[in-house]
Amino acid sequence: MKTKEESNAEKYRESLPKRKGGTGWTTESYSTYVSLLYPHITVPINQEWKVVMSKLTHICEKHGSYEAPPHALLKENTGCQCQGCFNDELAARKLEVTLSFIGQVTPDGHTILEHIGYHQSPSQKKKGRKGAALYLYKCGVCGDETSISLGNDLKKKGEITGCPKCSSGRRESISTYMRHPEKGQKPCCLYVSNVYYGDYIKVGITNNYDRRSAQGNTNNLLYDSKLTPKQHYLAGNEDLSYEDLWFKSKDYPRSWIYAIEQIIHRATLAYVPKKPLPQIMIECMWSGQSELRDDTLDPQLVKKLFHILLKEIKSNDGDWVTVYNKHINQQTTITHTGITQQIEL
Repeated sequence: MKTKEESNAEKYRESLPKRKGGTGWTTESYSTYVSLLYPHITVPINQEWKVVMSKLTHICEKHGSYEAPPHALLKENTGCQCQGCFNDELAARKLEVTLSFIGQVTPDGHTILEHIGYHQSPSQKKKGRKGAALYLYKCGVCGDETSISLGNDLKKKGEITGCPKCSSGRRESISTYMRHPEKGQKPCCLYVSNVYYGDYIKVGITNNYDRRSAQGNTNNLLYDSKLTPKQHYLAGNEDLSYEDLWFKSKDYPRSWIYAIEQIIHRATLAYVPKKPLPQIMIECMWSGQSELRDDTLDPQLVKKLFHILLKEIKSNDGDWVTVYNKHINQQTTITHTGITQQIEL
């Protein structure tokens, strides 16, 4: 059923003179038609009418001036062509979908109680995106009603197995992989890289090193990926991507690699940077700040400890928990002279 605006605009269009089987449009008649169909849009009449494919200036009372060809507005159900209006309509539709999940029960038995906002990552903030919806939910395991999670995680079976009070949920930790061994089976590798012009060494894990190494600049709100490295240098922009790759292991189960990473992080606490991190890292919430070590750490010793730990896990038929507990209790440490605390080299 047509709206009142659509009916009035159609009647006016039918009253206009015809030309070559179509409507004989002028700037004035087109401006009147648009104002009837879209009362919030104005078309200035001091413009030359050429053909329906030639762009004219339109003015939205909410979003300002924009260019659009008349034929786009003369088609049915194509909207006023204002990008701002389109974004508003899209946001309203997304909100409607977001709110529709309230009251639903997830595959893991949690009841979604309320939509409380959005989680916006640095990358989403940089791109002007709203972020992922956050929901308050009732835990299907213990009944707690104060838990919060991303909607994308709640919708996936096995992703949110409980609330923080009764389960580690999706948070990566030793206890998570002990309680849910299946979560630790995905392939993963450990890497050692330089960061921030060689000032720091970073030991981390990932399932995609190329993507992970570029995330420092993806999250950097001041970094424009369209510029060349030379242009960034001249503009004074700082590069937060990973630089020289000292070592990258083969893929192994993530629980193995995560346990090894935690042992290495504990073993290299003496190399935690003493001076404050660069302000740019703090401002853009650069991920992996806790994994940074100063450049006096010898990457070859990290590589050596990795292979020692991996060999132990393999010789224990994949029992990474025993290996983890052993080295944490022994306080395995990397020093300038090597690896200490009862490790057989």
